[in-house]
Amino acid sequence: MAKRIALAFVILLLVAAMVFYYHAVIRPSEVLSSDKVEIYSLVVHHIYGQGWVEWPVLFINPVAQKDVMRIRPNEGEPIPAELLLTLSDLQAKNISFATFYEATGTQPGKERESLRVVREGGVLITLGTIEFIEHNKARVRASSYVAPTGAGGWRYLLTKIDGRWNITEAFMEWIA
Repeated sequence: MAKRIALAFVILLLVAAMVFYYHAVIRPSEVLSSDKVEIYSLVVHHIYGQGWVEWPVLFINPVAQKDVMRIRPNEGEPIPAELLLTLSDLQAKNISFATFYEATGTQPGKERESLRVVREGGVLITLGTIEFIEHNKARVRASSYVAPTGAGGWRYLLTKIDGRWNITEAFMEWIA
């Protein structure tokens, strides 16, 4: 009898933990657009402000990708248009949304035949889908692309402190 009571108690605890976890996880539909814009703005500023080069043109992929190394132009969540307004302090003379094909002038299906260099000496930044760990913690990946051997990818951990998002960890994951 004592074993059954203990087993029932353990099951009850597991069910309670699952219910708590379900309600504690932040779903993407519940995330404020302003949080996304603030997070993406911090990431773009970090990549653009690395100090290596000030690219004259900044293209941002208009769709957040699950895998920033394999860009699929028609898959993913649209990046909020308000993001462009937060980037006016960057030194780029032109900042706009553009797909890989638009940024490089490459024709779909002919990627191997072209140089695939970003037009006008610019850079294409692709932002990943934001993963909210808690209400005040998020993870996101991003990549920058200039040419086939001029690209890099980062992983960011962000924390919301006093109502503002901050990058608490920036880790370069790959470089080409």
